[in-house]
Amino acid sequence: MVSIGLGWSLLPETLIDANLSVLQLDHQPITRPLGFLSHRKRTLSNAARQIIQLLKSTEYGLK
Repeated sequence: MVSIGLGWSLLPETLIDANLSVLQLDHQPITRPLGFLSHRKRTLSNAARQIIQLLKSTEYGLK
C-alpha cells in the first residue's frame, strides 16, 4: 500500500527502496521494545533459551 501511494508507514531502514520516500522529522527515534512470554508449565527448548539469553545480552537488556 505504501509503495503504490495509498498509505504511509514506519518501516525499518532495510525495507526502504527506490519506490518509497523518507520523511526527515525532527524528533526522537521511534523504538519498539521487545519481550517474550513463556508458559510456566512448559519446558523451553534449547533454541528458545538461547534466543532469550541473546535478547537479554543486548544493549537494551530485556528484563
